[in-house]
Amino acid sequence: MNNKLQGKDLITIGIYTALYIVAIFVASVANVTPLTFMFYPAISSLLGAVFFVMLATKVQKFGAVIIWGVIVGLLYLVLGMALTLPFFVVSAIIAQFIISKSGYKSMKATIGSYILISVFSIGGYGQLFLFTDQYLEEAARRGLSDAFVSGLESYSTIAFLLIMIVVTAICALLGCLFAKAVLKKHLSKAGVL
Repeated sequence: MNNKLQGKDLITIGIYTALYIVAIFVASVANVTPLTFMFYPAISSLLGAVFFVMLATKVQKFGAVIIWGVIVGLLYLVLGMALTLPFFVVSAIIAQFIISKSGYKSMKATIGSYILISVFSIGGYGQLFLFTDQYLEEAARRGLSDAFVSGLESYSTIAFLLIMIVVTAICALLGCLFAKAVLKKHLSKAGVL
């Protein structure tokens, strides 16, 4: 078995990355209120899980998850969420090592890796929690309403950050369990179940 990424692997990575991107765009409807905006990482983790699980089990070669993480991270950069890029890339690299260390045969390693990436993606909100005033001024300059900005301010607490982390981890887990149930036949064929 060739352990290097081939052209067909890159196509598969591209397909599952594109599907994941569609899922996170669908999740962006969460950005309509300050509260749902804060749970965007959780919603996108829930909707995107099936595509991550498929990618990790279909392309059992080192580099697949890293490429996926770089592409998704760059998308967040282009969309104006620059802080998400380093968190996404670093967590994808860690996830790649975890999944490859398991020999690509452990669903627990895949699920744990996805939860890690999902929680790390909250790092994109770092500016809101660390530099709240600057973030809110920028949000107001971009045309967000006073009510929306006030809502964001009310959620910019460490307690709420912890809630975001827990809810995102739970949603990522639920998404992976759903993926596992739906893709049971494929996962057994890949030797993951």
